[in-house]
This record gives sequence, C-alpha cells and structure tokens, in this order.
Amino acid sequence: MKTEMERPMCGAGAKLRVLHRGTSADRSAVATSGSPTPSGRASGPESAPPDLLVFVRGQSVSEAADALGLTRRTVYRLRDGYWPRNASNILSAWRACQGELADRASRWVMRRVYPGGMVLHARRWWTADGLAGRTDQSLALARTSEGQLLAQTLELPPERLLLREVA
Repeated sequence: MKTEMERPMCGAGAKLRVLHRGTSADRSAVATSGSPTPSGRASGPESAPPDLLVFVRGQSVSEAADALGLTRRTVYRLRDGYWPRNASNILSAWRACQGELADRASRWVMRRVYPGGMVLHARRWWTADGLAGRTDQSLALARTSEGQLLAQTLELPPERLLLREVA
C-alpha cells in the first residue's frame, strides 16, 4: 500500500502524504483499537446524585428552586427523574447549596443587638434573657450540633446565651 499519493492541491501539483488507516476493532475480529468508544455524554454522572433527589423531593418546588438557583421547571423535571447530558450547572448549584447546608457548628458570624434585645439572623428575629441591656453591641453567633443558635458576647468575661426565635 502506498503511503504517499499525488493529489492536486488548489490547482498546484503538490504531493500530499496520506497515511495508512490501520485496523480497528470493527474491521476485524482479532484487531484491537486504542481509541475509546464515545459515551454520548458531555461529562459527569449519568444520573442525579441520590442526596440531590432527596433534597429536591423533600421540600416544595419553589424552596428547592430558590436554594439551588434553578428554575422551577428544572426542579420539577429533576423530581420526575430527568437528568440532562450536560448537568454541570446543576451539579455546581448543588455543591454550593451543600456548602450552605453543611454542619455549621463551628462557624461563627457577627451580629448586632437591636433595641429590645433583638438579633436579626437568617431573616428571623432572635432574643435571649439579658440581651435587652446590650443594645448596639456585637455578638458572635453559631449553630450548635443540635441546631440551636448560640450567642457569645465579645466583652470579657464572655457570656454564652442560647437564643430563641421570636414568633
């Protein structure tokens, strides 16, 4: 078999090198191929992660769409078992949401005490006994392992208070 053939290129008489095609698995029963078979997928898993499905099905469509930053239609489709070929945006939204839902027992945030001993955290009002006299002071807040909200004063000696939500 020839490895070079003469072909005219753009009206010129230049020689083109034509390489031998070789064999592949589909041409012969004993031949092997080094190239992988295409999967037809862009990348990522072939189905939704189980924890994502539990999260999506465990709350309302609007809440799941808000938490993930997806459209309600996409959340409805995820609930019904839909999984796109390229789910990179869904997976990145889920990773970000997992970071927000992760155990926050060691994460401290600063909050201000408003008049009446009220503290605004997570769009809700919280209070504890003894906070009424600490108006305009700052507190460090963290979630306990039981999910309660713990406040610590920043003055010495530090004082810890369990906050309760104001109805």
